[in-house]
Amino acid sequence: MRKNSRGDSGTLGAIITRHISEFDRTVKTFGGEIVDRMGQRTEHIAETLKTYVDTFDTRLTSNGGEITASLDQSLLQFETTLGTPRRQLDTSLDSKIKSFDASIDGRLKSLEQTFDTRAKSVTEPSTAALARWPRR
Repeated sequence: MRKNSRGDSGTLGAIITRHISEFDRTVKTFGGEIVDRMGQRTEHIAETLKTYVDTFDTRLTSNGGEITASLDQSLLQFETTLGTPRRQLDTSLDSKIKSFDASIDGRLKSLEQTFDTRAKSVTEPSTAALARWPRR
């Protein structure tokens, strides 16, 4: 049994050595070409990405001005549309508040006068009656 296992491991070692040698020869033969092709491909990818980024920046800059102008126009239209009704509402509320304030002020003055008149009518007879009482 030992002889077979040594023979099998020897054969396996020979196969591994042969495959490694073939791989080594393939890398030596085609390795430079593979490295050159990978280098060219990397340069091509880098150049493509640079061009894409440059054109993206240009497109964004040109479209950014258009977007800004459109937003400014929309905002101006929004302010114009809502500005007039808001000012009218403001004026209307202001006049109603002034009217309410004047009405309340008039009512309070009227209540104050009524209260003063009644208070005098109640206190004057009492004061006169007290004056008639003899003092000790």
